[in-house]
Amino acid sequence: MLRTTQSCPSDTLFSGQQLLESFGKWVKDYEIKGGLNLPVSPTKAVQQLRREGEKWLQLCRAALPSMPPSLALECLEAYDFVHRLCKGEAPSRFIWQNRTRIADQWAAGDRNLTETQFTLLLWQLIECDIDHVAPAYIQYFFATEESWINQLRQYGTFPNLSPEDTYRRLNHLLRQKLHAYFGSESEQAVNKQKWASAHLLSDISHLTPSTLHSYIPFAREAQYWK
Repeated sequence: MLRTTQSCPSDTLFSGQQLLESFGKWVKDYEIKGGLNLPVSPTKAVQQLRREGEKWLQLCRAALPSMPPSLALECLEAYDFVHRLCKGEAPSRFIWQNRTRIADQWAAGDRNLTETQFTLLLWQLIECDIDHVAPAYIQYFFATEESWINQLRQYGTFPNLSPEDTYRRLNHLLRQKLHAYFGSESEQAVNKQKWASAHLLSDISHLTPSTLHSYIPFAREAQYWK
């Protein structure tokens, strides 16, 4: 994990990329020391890693407001994971507040997220607590989701969309119950099978790291439908 020293005071803001890199190293160490085993054995090594994890949480909280939105969303996923392991509970309010802040920034004109990322961010808010999501956000989400399905019906894919966002959309749709858009369970299943088969790759060696990051969750879900 990132540690503070005299040359690196505790109020130094680390970049989101630094935080994600240190998160990855911390998770590997935590797993090696048995922290992910059930039941967890509170060894000295695990306790030390939890203290380091709590320091990482502090650094992340300080850095989040100045991060680019897409990087902030990745760090929030990591924050949730570390918080659950170190604190024994989900940081639901903190995650909600930051996701809402990022959504509001996009709605106010900050387009540092793609439309796909913004729409899926809205889904996270709706899924968590729809009663406290602005009606305009709910309307936008479902209208956009319907447009995605219409594009798949017409073209079989998403024309002129980046591979990253294509796989993000497909992963979302394969995981959802789409009864509102299809007449029966069988029709829904047939369409999901079609989408999965059309976008699964036999060779992923050519994918860039960012595309691979989006492809893997889609491919895992698509295995169920192919």
